[in-house]
Amino acid sequence: MSDYFNYQLHTAVSYWDRRTFLRYSRQLYERDHRWTPPDSRQIRILLNPAKQPHLARLQPVFHYFDGLRRKQQQSLTATPALASFETPLVANMLLHDPRRDDRTAYLAHLHCANSKAAFLAYQDSIIEDLVNRGIRRLFGPVSLLPHLGSGALTSHWQLPPPQHTPYNPPYLPEVLARRMQPIAETILYTFDIPPNSASVPASPVKLRPLDSAQLGGNLLPLLAALCQNPVGFSPPDALEAQFWQQWLGPQLHGWVAWIEEQPVGLVLLLPDLAARLRRYRGGRGLWWLGLTAVRHRPVPTGRVLLGGVLPAWRGQGIGRQLWRQTIQSAQAAGWQKLTIGPVWKEGTAVPFLHHHRAIPQQTYQLYERTI
Repeated sequence: MSDYFNYQLHTAVSYWDRRTFLRYSRQLYERDHRWTPPDSRQIRILLNPAKQPHLARLQPVFHYFDGLRRKQQQSLTATPALASFETPLVANMLLHDPRRDDRTAYLAHLHCANSKAAFLAYQDSIIEDLVNRGIRRLFGPVSLLPHLGSGALTSHWQLPPPQHTPYNPPYLPEVLARRMQPIAETILYTFDIPPNSASVPASPVKLRPLDSAQLGGNLLPLLAALCQNPVGFSPPDALEAQFWQQWLGPQLHGWVAWIEEQPVGLVLLLPDLAARLRRYRGGRGLWWLGLTAVRHRPVPTGRVLLGGVLPAWRGQGIGRQLWRQTIQSAQAAGWQKLTIGPVWKEGTAVPFLHHHRAIPQQTYQLYERTI
């Protein structure tokens, strides 16, 4: 028998509904001190389809799912008492990317209680609607920027998650595996920054600082090429690149490798604000004052969100040059550690990172279900 009954599926339509959706997301994981809450003000803007054209075209459906908890029996003969208030059980966004033609829907921004029965009941409650919409496959969990970190965490739950990486309690993979099959794996790497200065070797390649506005312009073909993946995520276009800029914020920076006027390599960097968001509870309520006061202070850890070189230019030292420039930038920022990725387990980044003595840590698993 399930610990819950009287399940209810709710769809968030209005601004206030979406606030309830976010409240359910928070309540499901907030007792886990390792979970990193999102920036409370930023997330309300970014999850508003009326203000985000990229999100709007993904046809988001905001679901929050709850039920009543059965209280424990006091004795073998006692009748179980029933809870009188709904318990959040699932918060999830269903996304359908029109750039894909394989009738796939994403489970995005998924937060789930420790109840296999509840998650199966949630899936059962949405299947008919998915079939009516022509969907034949569920895929996930994914982030709103799927190229930069998707999947369920399957290891190293004891480690605080870096910003912009997936996190979930240890029970989620088992919950997902009840009706979904694993299809791909990604790995997060860490690298301790050496104290000595890293020199950047001379090369025909010119490294220039990234202007994030270029991601949707002359860097878009390079960005799309570096986002090739084994699971069919659509390569970013200008509309999605604009969403990247808003999601990652003004502290996004990096380096671009140019040969003459052709961009051939790229690395995206960001300070890791996860510990700060945990300490100030995502800036909810009066915690916003504390988060704002420390927002631009130095942090000890940085993130390499994405990096790579076009296939035609690999094997010529460009990746090594970008790596050394990244280390130099990290030293200048006072970072003591980098977290890199997650990267695809079978991708070309894995041997490169092993060669440079980066250490694999967290792993993430993507799942699918055929309807």
